[in-house]
Amino acid sequence: DGRFLFVAAFGSRSIVAFHVNPDTGELVHADQGGYLTGWGATRGVTDDRPADSGRSSQFGRRLSDDAFGTPIRSMHSMVMSLDQQNMYVADYGTNSLVVFSIDQTTAALTLLQVVKNEDTLAGRFVKGLLGITGVGVNEESVYVTGWIEQSVSLFTRSEDGTVQYLDRVRNGERLFTRFQDRSDHTREDMVGLSTEIVKNQSVPVDPPAGYPMRLGGRLHPWSLTARDVEGFIMDGRQYMAVASSDADLAKANTSQTGAGAVSIFAWNTTTGFFDLVQETDRDPAATSVIHFVIQDRSGFFVHYLAVSNGFDLLMQSSVNVYRWSALSGRFLWHHAVSVPYSLTDAGDLITGSMERLASERLRHFEVQGSAYLSVAYSQDTTGNTNVPSYIYRWNYFGQIVLENGERVSGVGFEPFQLIPTQGAVYTTSLSDVSSDLIIFASYMSLSAADNNGTVGVYKYTPGAFNQLLGTFAGKFELHQAITSYGPNSLEIFDLPGFGTMLAVASRQSEEPHTDYSVYDQVSTIYRWDGSSFSAFQSFGSEFRTPIGDTAYSNATTQWRGGVEARFCGFYGCDIGQDGVTKTVPRLRGTSAFKFFIEDGEYYLLVAQSVCERQVGRGQCVANNIQPKSAVLQWDRVQQRFGEMLSITDAQNMRLRNMAVPDDELLHHSFALRVDAGRAVDWEHLVVDGEVYLVVASQTKGAIVYHWNFEVVQGLRGAVSVAADRSDRKVYSASNLDNALVAFSRTTLFDGLGRRQGDCGAAVECLHFDLAMIDGARIADGRVIEGVAAAKKVLVQCPVPDVAFRNQTTCVNATCSSASVAYQPSQGKVDLFWYGKNETCHIAVLGGPFPDEALCRASDTPPLPTAREPLPCQTVSFTVTVLSQDNPFLFQEPPYITAAGTLRVKPTPKQIGTALLQAGMRDSGGVMQLAGAPLGEDRAAVRNFTVKVLPVNQPPTFVSQDVFCNQNTGMQRLIFASSVTAGAEYESGQQLTWVFTNTNPELFSYGPFLNTTFIDGEMYGIIRFKPSSSETGISEFTVTLKDNGPDDPLVGDMPVSPPQSFTVTVREVNQPPSFTPNPHTVVVLEDSGPHILPGFAADVTAGSAIESTYQNVSFSVFHVAAAPGTLWPPDGLFTQFDIDDRTGELTFALAPHRDGIFHVTVEAYDNGGSEFAGIDRSQVPFTLSILSVTEEPVFAGPRQLNVPEARNPLPYVFPGYIDQLDMSVLPPPLRGEQAFTFAVLNDNPFLFLDSGSPSFAFPNGSLSFTLRPFANGIANLSVWLLGDGSKNITDMEPFAMSITVLPVNDPPTFSALPVLDTLQDAGPQVVPSFVHSVIPGPRDEGWQTVYYNVTFDTDSPNLFAAPPFVDITGALRFNCAPLQHGRATLRILARDDGGADFGGLAQDDRAGMTAVLRVLPLPRVLGVSPALLSSRGGAQVTVAGLYFGSMYSRGYDLDEYGNATVTFNGLECTHVKVISDSAITCRTPAVEGKAVVRVTITDDGLERTGVLNRTLVLSDMVFGGVSESRAGGVLGMGPSGTEMVLADGSSVVPMELHALRVDNSVLALASSPTGVTYIGGNFKLAGAVKVNYVMEWDGVQARPMGKGVDGVVKALAVYKDKVLVGGSFVKAFQAEGGAVRTGGLGLWDGSRWGVLDAPLQGVVSALAVNGTGDETVVYVGGRFNQWVSQAFNGIGMHDGQKWTPLGAGVGGGTVLTLAVLGPELYVGGSFTTAGDTPISRLARWSKAAGWRPIGDVDGDVLTMSVAGSSVFLGGHFVSAGNQYMGRIARYTEGQDGGEGQWSAIGRGVEGGSVYAVEMAGACLYVGGNFDRVADSAGVRTGSNLARYCYLNETTLEGDGQFVPATYADRQAVSLIYALSAPVVQPLPEPEPEILGPQQCFLNMTVVNGTWVNGSWVNGSWVNGTWVNGSWVGGTWVNGTWVDGSLVNGTWVDGSWLNGTWVNQTWVEGMWVNQTWVEGMWVNQ
Repeated sequence: DGRFLFVAAFGSRSIVAFHVNPDTGELVHADQGGYLTGWGATRGVTDDRPADSGRSSQFGRRLSDDAFGTPIRSMHSMVMSLDQQNMYVADYGTNSLVVFSIDQTTAALTLLQVVKNEDTLAGRFVKGLLGITGVGVNEESVYVTGWIEQSVSLFTRSEDGTVQYLDRVRNGERLFTRFQDRSDHTREDMVGLSTEIVKNQSVPVDPPAGYPMRLGGRLHPWSLTARDVEGFIMDGRQYMAVASSDADLAKANTSQTGAGAVSIFAWNTTTGFFDLVQETDRDPAATSVIHFVIQDRSGFFVHYLAVSNGFDLLMQSSVNVYRWSALSGRFLWHHAVSVPYSLTDAGDLITGSMERLASERLRHFEVQGSAYLSVAYSQDTTGNTNVPSYIYRWNYFGQIVLENGERVSGVGFEPFQLIPTQGAVYTTSLSDVSSDLIIFASYMSLSAADNNGTVGVYKYTPGAFNQLLGTFAGKFELHQAITSYGPNSLEIFDLPGFGTMLAVASRQSEEPHTDYSVYDQVSTIYRWDGSSFSAFQSFGSEFRTPIGDTAYSNATTQWRGGVEARFCGFYGCDIGQDGVTKTVPRLRGTSAFKFFIEDGEYYLLVAQSVCERQVGRGQCVANNIQPKSAVLQWDRVQQRFGEMLSITDAQNMRLRNMAVPDDELLHHSFALRVDAGRAVDWEHLVVDGEVYLVVASQTKGAIVYHWNFEVVQGLRGAVSVAADRSDRKVYSASNLDNALVAFSRTTLFDGLGRRQGDCGAAVECLHFDLAMIDGARIADGRVIEGVAAAKKVLVQCPVPDVAFRNQTTCVNATCSSASVAYQPSQGKVDLFWYGKNETCHIAVLGGPFPDEALCRASDTPPLPTAREPLPCQTVSFTVTVLSQDNPFLFQEPPYITAAGTLRVKPTPKQIGTALLQAGMRDSGGVMQLAGAPLGEDRAAVRNFTVKVLPVNQPPTFVSQDVFCNQNTGMQRLIFASSVTAGAEYESGQQLTWVFTNTNPELFSYGPFLNTTFIDGEMYGIIRFKPSSSETGISEFTVTLKDNGPDDPLVGDMPVSPPQSFTVTVREVNQPPSFTPNPHTVVVLEDSGPHILPGFAADVTAGSAIESTYQNVSFSVFHVAAAPGTLWPPDGLFTQFDIDDRTGELTFALAPHRDGIFHVTVEAYDNGGSEFAGIDRSQVPFTLSILSVTEEPVFAGPRQLNVPEARNPLPYVFPGYIDQLDMSVLPPPLRGEQAFTFAVLNDNPFLFLDSGSPSFAFPNGSLSFTLRPFANGIANLSVWLLGDGSKNITDMEPFAMSITVLPVNDPPTFSALPVLDTLQDAGPQVVPSFVHSVIPGPRDEGWQTVYYNVTFDTDSPNLFAAPPFVDITGALRFNCAPLQHGRATLRILARDDGGADFGGLAQDDRAGMTAVLRVLPLPRVLGVSPALLSSRGGAQVTVAGLYFGSMYSRGYDLDEYGNATVTFNGLECTHVKVISDSAITCRTPAVEGKAVVRVTITDDGLERTGVLNRTLVLSDMVFGGVSESRAGGVLGMGPSGTEMVLADGSSVVPMELHALRVDNSVLALASSPTGVTYIGGNFKLAGAVKVNYVMEWDGVQARPMGKGVDGVVKALAVYKDKVLVGGSFVKAFQAEGGAVRTGGLGLWDGSRWGVLDAPLQGVVSALAVNGTGDETVVYVGGRFNQWVSQAFNGIGMHDGQKWTPLGAGVGGGTVLTLAVLGPELYVGGSFTTAGDTPISRLARWSKAAGWRPIGDVDGDVLTMSVAGSSVFLGGHFVSAGNQYMGRIARYTEGQDGGEGQWSAIGRGVEGGSVYAVEMAGACLYVGGNFDRVADSAGVRTGSNLARYCYLNETTLEGDGQFVPATYADRQAVSLIYALSAPVVQPLPEPEPEILGPQQCFLNMTVVNGTWVNGSWVNGSWVNGTWVNGSWVGGTWVNGTWVDGSLVNGTWVDGSWLNGTWVNQTWVEGMWVNQTWVEGMWVNQ
């Protein structure tokens, strides 16, 4: 009351009391007040010498507890009770709550109680005081926070102030009561659960708002009848397959194919839900589905689904297998498994198909690399459960064609073994290191006295004799049998530390009748020890089952009372502590187990249900209430599964760095039960890191639950606690979690109705409400601040106008977290206001601790002194970019300064968004106490976003009108498409619809407008529920607004232009109804007609409104005969009328009918069925017709019409006399008399047989045979005659007539079977395409025949105008441009004779099929090689399409002909069609650019294709360097004939190739294959890195491996390889490392090597001479040591070894080599050769060694050989003492003598010659010269020219230089290399092998020509055969005359039917002048 003030400090170890002056506030020490421990009275204890520092004076003293300050030696907080009678102190050091009483006079404190952590109070173990920090008190309660335990504990307070421990709440506890097991999406009403669902795809499914949710909504027949769920992953996406079916629908209506299906769902990462992607249509009784993967023979992994089907036994197969098709994006039916065998009672195999079997469960498993499928079959069509189950094995061989046309390998599962079972319902498998097991659960017959079933464990025995396969293929043999009552499901799982477990779900012992305790069976978990299963845990009466909530909106109290009474049974149910929950012992109706592991914990899901297996949904719902299904958790202490544990070990490890202590494991355990309806299976999934459980319920469908529990949070670092005055709300503050935590005092119950917490029935426990964490965002978007580093929480109730002064202010006031709102403090102090209303203020005092002030730049931190706060702390920040949508968003990384300033520098002109994370750390450090961290130096990270914003664009959309039907419930319809937020970068904006509508009364809920994504596109969705029975139109005006910027100054436009659409609710017709009165009508036989007034009572058209304007009519819908009734129901009524006004029924019956009939009357109104309206309904009643005795009668149809016959046609009409009544005869006589039918016919001409027509007794069959093409009427009189019959004249005959109707016959015709035409042939007319047309018989000759043509084509756009046949039979069609393909024409003929009396104007079966082939034009795509000689003869491959195949030619040959290839109109030779895409040939001689054409000619159809580019057929390929020296050049030519310039001079055009190299080309070598090898000092060819050397075919450059490491100077083709010389050291393989080659490498087309050994030096010249093994290689360059020999710049390889050429050369380098005959010519810069002074040019032979040729005055750079001459070029001016001009010719002398030098023109000027090469009669010269000179004078050159001799053979006759010209005249600076394309020689022709018919002995035919008798070019001479005719002997046009062959028959010497008679031909052989085996002998 303000009189005293109590003060204490953490280290004071005493509490001091002061008197307070109420007027001045002055404090006066109360000498007798407070509480002083022995610490304050102890002497000798100082700051420098603390207590307990040792035992002696040297080390200090150990004090007593009192002297040390116990029990308050480290107080953290204290609080006074509201009645001021007690003080409560939280002592952190001793983990104690200390209780004092307060003297009201002196303020003295008297110690009453000390409660320590883990004390025992009144039998309760105290917990939660470890690290006690805060204490709060109310009138009856005390609350304590545990800083280390992260908890809030609750104590009760007695009258004297002492406390008693009750309970505590721990951080991390799971809040099971908040787990949602139902939602609006899963709730159903009674009608919805017990009636059939009709699929309506026009009504969209409302998306679920969250979990739980039902897969498939409620719009499918299978929505509420899930029986199995299977999750699987394909291509990284999660799928779910659900098997659904309902026994009621399947048994009641076998045509209800939609009763069940397997529905397949795929996870949608955008919505967070599963989307339906497929339904199967072969599984109306689906019971289970499994997914498995099989690796086919090609090594591909293929996904499959297998589906079992149960009670719908009329379908084709009960097990279907589906295969995933990536092409179709769905599972396609693959095959059905068969049941071709059965077992005897002795277990022997019986061959022969069984009855259809109901399959219940499937299991896929593998044994020794083979895939198997086990199928549990439960019963056959008769209900017999003694049927075997099957094991199938996958057949990987063979192929199956899927429905989309895919051909896939593997024919599927084939029977492997039968397993004897009795009503098998489940199967599973187990494989370990020693055993392969398959397990079946036999449920026993459902009609048996009990269900004492068996779990059979079968073990695989390899090599055992398999009875079914008849071989030693292995088999499964019974290993163990486990008895179980009604085993319904099996679950195999591995329990870590305990091994493999088998959980057997035992469901029931017998049929329940009225006792549902039969479902209370003990299920068991068995443990596998490697040899057998033994019991591990049983689920007995320690578990309980509650009744399901049955949240049916229209369930009646009477219904619930009835089903609950049936559920509770004779002994009744126990009522839970909540007074509501009803439970029974054990896990009732255990139907399945599912084991899963999550966050290190082991769980067991239990699916529970009642209702018999064969009972459908409707019957089950009407008569039963379902149990809730249990969720159990592994208890590691008890080593068993039990109820759910509140804290997991993993969670406790994260929070407290330790597992949950054993004695705390069961604290706040919870019985979790899920209201899942008739649950039969569970599935566990992890999708996108979230855990989901899926239950298969036969009354609720497939329900998905989110396995995500809310937890207690915010108690890490709990420091303070306070409660409001009413003790209903409690608040705690924490300084590590930085949170304010709210609790409530209330009572919660678990799933069994048990009270949660340890407070007892009289006291309400403490329960967590919510945590408000600093930095979190609340609902209105604001961020909570001010809770960080909390110290104390204060609660004031109500908020006083003045300071808190008296205890009566807040009586009975409660702080409700629902009624207050977060309000941040407006002052300068660091306060957090949780909220304010009329009653409460909750304040959090926060801010840094005194010793944790922030050191700022201007501060000078104080030095620490005794008992003073520590210096200030510094802070630092880190900034991490978590994500950004633009990698170039920031020019510099963002950072935060020490002052907290964020600095961001965006990149100019970049926009985007980045998510950043800021971390903060101070310098205070962290220490450890008892394994727990004390203190925190890191703040919680904060995420924030930096956005660089663009200008906002207006959203866009396209509106559309929407429609729905009245009374159809909630709608979700698309009203807008093409919805965008504006620009592309605005796709992340939130969009809001703003709208008005003109008819809000049309809607009872909504409308609401939002957006959604469908297949990646955004749409506008309107959701609403139409008002009941309302119809009409509402017009909407709508705009779309985004949440982007709205600054008009920068052009922001966040709102779209308005658009409009309408919502139309359409009227839908309701079904009519009436009530029959009476339900059973009784009449006498033959007593009609009958009138029943008021029979149709309570007639309505559907609704009261519809009855005002609709009419109701009635008709007979169906009649069925009751069992025992012999008369068929057909034709029962001759009259049936119901008056729609009075309901009066008038009916008459067919004569002689009696018995009981079930009649269904259909009422139908005129409201129509538009918009899914229903205009009819069916109502049954029973008609009983009493029998009256009559005379025997018979009757049948009086009139029979049959069509005329084209051939003798017998007719038989079984049962034509269908009303034969023999009951008038006495019973003894009925089987003794013989009866026959007598017939009198007045027109016998209509029939062929004299006895036609006739009737058979007793079946009344009518038989006759019609005369062909006869028609007319025959009148018949028929009598039934027996032994005692009267005279015919006294009997009344049965009169009838047979009318033979004239019938039109369809026309017949023929058509051309195959027709070929060409692509782009234009309109076509084919006369007589249809021929041999006959309209019908002769009497139909007047008819006109028309034709209908349909076609199927593999080319959809084949025709510009479709084909048709005109009345003349001509086919007319026009193919579309550029189209080709095949069309199959189907031609039907129709005449105009009509179809009266069943005639046929058209016979669909007699149509003709013709194939129209539009043959494609050949396409020429390229020529390889592209480097071709203009001289022709090159072997080339022309690449293209449509050269020769069945498709392109129309016929099939091994080798096609009729193809020509031309170059500029000149034909290739040796043309050969290799394939449809390639032709080979030899090129003609063409100079320059050529156009390539391919022409195909077949049967007069000629077509041509042209290459779309020109080729250059050249004499020469050249290479060098460009004018700018920026790169190398490549070219070829001539590209045309010589051109004459204006000055009269000529130039030869050369073509520069587009391929560019990055440096000079130095060497070229052409191969016979058309490839040119190129070397130099370049690295790149185009974009290809080649490294100095490459292959080139004139089009494409290809690297040789990865090139070499230096310049290439010389190239030569060596055998089938290439020699590469230069200044490199290594060559690089395409794959792998490098080869050390030295300066000479050998490339074999794929890999680099060396020629015997690496060469150490530089190679600048190469020459190759000879072929095959005689090939010699010469190498020149700069080297002197090689293979341990001295070579001195030149060497030779003879195919075996390297040899030096004498002493080699000296004084310079070999630069060029050439071989002429036996002589090697060597040029270069050397001065000696073979120790002889020979300069620059020498020759060497093996016989003569080194010799000079003649003097040259400059270096020789290049040489080329032609004929007997060597052409050379270089820097020299003269050679052989003659002026040459840098180019010369040396011709060898005869017999090795001196040769002759001659000039070539007058040489070149202005530079040197670097390359010479001969092509035909022309010498090509390249270098860096700019002029050429000859007899015509000096002319400007271009670094390249040619000199052509007049005689190509002798190279004689002076010519002239012709310079080259290029398109870019300045493109070339220097030509280094020349190479003439090499023409590959033709192969030798193979000798022709003659057939036997071409080879005569002694009268000989050779190569098609007769000699001696004679056959010349197909004509006989002297014998004589001329142009196909024998003359004189004589054969003329296929007929022998005189010795004679006439029409294939010899006469006189004779040939009869294939046999010679008289010199004789018998069976293909001549005898006597003799023809044997195709050859004449002796003639």
